[in-house]
Amino acid sequence: MIERLSFGFQNPNHTAAMLCAWLPLCWQWGRCGWIGKILVGVLFVMLLLTQSRTGLLVAGAEAVAWWWISRLGAAVSSSPPYRHWMPWIALALAGMILWWMGPRLALDGSILNRPKIWLAGLQLFAANPSGVGLGNSGTLASAFLLDRIPEVRTMLRAHITLLAEFGGIVGWAWLAFIGLALCGVRVSPRVGTAFAGLVLSGCSSTVFDWPVLFDFAEQGGLGMMNWALSGMMLLMFVVLGVWLIAEVMRRGRNPR
Repeated sequence: MIERLSFGFQNPNHTAAMLCAWLPLCWQWGRCGWIGKILVGVLFVMLLLTQSRTGLLVAGAEAVAWWWISRLGAAVSSSPPYRHWMPWIALALAGMILWWMGPRLALDGSILNRPKIWLAGLQLFAANPSGVGLGNSGTLASAFLLDRIPEVRTMLRAHITLLAEFGGIVGWAWLAFIGLALCGVRVSPRVGTAFAGLVLSGCSSTVFDWPVLFDFAEQGGLGMMNWALSGMMLLMFVVLGVWLIAEVMRRGRNPR
């Protein structure tokens, strides 16, 4: 199997999350549309090189969401001339992905253990509504809740890790921010799909690695490049969310 590439991150899944966030922003490019097509091609090849199962699922979900929003006519320009070829293009891409990923598509422990780890994170929150403290969720879950599963550092889900470590107040604010921002998907499909892609990535992996992001001295022991890129992804998430909320509020004040 070809080695998985991370492009500066320590975890290829985090790389895939960043690439999936950029993909929708390159769709339906206005002027110089060929630039957008080239960027989409480059990003997709990079996504394949990460061999991230989560990344491919998120990219597929983004494509389906974009197709559905375009059918509803939500602020998307007229369909491209190759629209009727899209099903065949999708089948060709699916075949290439199946060939490329190969053994990575098997149901291994990395997949089967995730629901147990997510449940452990919710149990930690239920027992400690104010949070167990930054960086403590994995240690506590491994010690008391996860039998026969290799030790984990986080809950392998950014949103559950935040809820377990920071508690209900921070968790409520985080989910409220996400909910308000998602209301703007139809207002701005490209930005909304990119934001939704990051939300979905955070639902299946630790794309926002809180112990690393808030370790300003040691960067979690994973290096400055990983820390900087992780910070950029969180900043991108916040900026996209704030922009969507602002657009929803602006449309509410000035209905057309």
